[in-house]
Amino acid sequence: MRDFFTEVFIAMKSNRTRIALTGFSIGWGIFILIVLIGSGNGLVNGITSDFELMGNNVVGLTPGETSISFQGQQKGQPVRLYEEDGYYLQSLWGDTIPAVVPVINESLVIHQGAYTSKITTKGTTPGYDVATNTRIIEGRDINSRDIQEKRKVCIIPIIIKKLLFQNVSGSVIGRHVQLNDIDFEVIGVSDTKVATEINNSIICPLSTMTAIFRPERHLDELHLKVDHLTTIELNEAFNTRLLQTLGGMKSFAPTDVKAVTIGNYYEDPIWINNILTGISFFVIIIGLATLVSGVVGISNIMLITVKERTRELGVRRAMGASRIQIISLVLVESVIITVIFGYIGMFLGIGLTQLASWFLGELGSNGVFEHPTVDFSIVMGINAIMLVAGLVAGYAPARRAVDIKLVEALNAR
Repeated sequence: MRDFFTEVFIAMKSNRTRIALTGFSIGWGIFILIVLIGSGNGLVNGITSDFELMGNNVVGLTPGETSISFQGQQKGQPVRLYEEDGYYLQSLWGDTIPAVVPVINESLVIHQGAYTSKITTKGTTPGYDVATNTRIIEGRDINSRDIQEKRKVCIIPIIIKKLLFQNVSGSVIGRHVQLNDIDFEVIGVSDTKVATEINNSIICPLSTMTAIFRPERHLDELHLKVDHLTTIELNEAFNTRLLQTLGGMKSFAPTDVKAVTIGNYYEDPIWINNILTGISFFVIIIGLATLVSGVVGISNIMLITVKERTRELGVRRAMGASRIQIISLVLVESVIITVIFGYIGMFLGIGLTQLASWFLGELGSNGVFEHPTVDFSIVMGINAIMLVAGLVAGYAPARRAVDIKLVEALNAR
């Protein structure tokens, strides 16, 4: 076995320049494949994150005005939705609507220190993160006691924290801000990946907001968390029945889509998924095409090597070397070149994607590109690809080697 591998490395040593150039080709192919897959994953992660608000498990209701005359009422009548309307719908659908998130929006003047500005303030209930992809990074969230006791507390987004408390190095929990000259205690700081209005909105308990700023209690938004709507047909049937039910509750035509706008984004995840599938497929095709060019290069160099070793291989055949021994000699050389340079390309590619992921994390970048890394299963698959590539690249030269005749070998220069 030692003599066998010694012969392989002696043969490779005599073709160092060609092997280096060809190995660079296969290493570059693996490197590009890793980087492309990592970039594709980063793009998929970023797009998925940006569209989390449009998940098919949240249906948003926005009241408007009637556009169809109905039961003697002229069109143009305002429609009002209330918190109890959401709970009534929940009672009708049971576990299809596991959560209700009522929301009111008020444009208030915020004042803290020298900072004064108008800002959107949302009154809502615990569980609002269902529709906003919001998470608490400091302090606590709104709870049921805040709602029951109508506490003057608020959660500020991190971007507002930086504006209001520029000179505060520690926690801002327990500090106060003024909303329309009314003191509110800061109980939490929020952050979100998705660039929406919620980034610049202050969150307060719904009961507090309605008591102070909206005594008539009508909502601006009503979000329904839905479940079991797994197909387009089920979602469309839910939309139709929901509009009919609301029409019966609010006395408008059951086909009047402008009376209450139903934001059911069930088609968007399907559309996005098709786009992401296409991106992933395109990335893999380009990467594999680059890899194939390296395999072809190895095959060519092995053919040249076999041709230059015609005398040696012919003599081996004449002295009784079996076909398997000759084929193994060529294939092992091909696999060694592929694996060595392939691993170099793979580790460089993984290193670059990990560095990019770390760098983006340090920058806090969360646009359409996140975590451009490669899964371990993909890495193992690429290992298999490298092995197969080496065998494929050496197959044609190996067949050429075993077909060499002694006469041809003796006549070779």
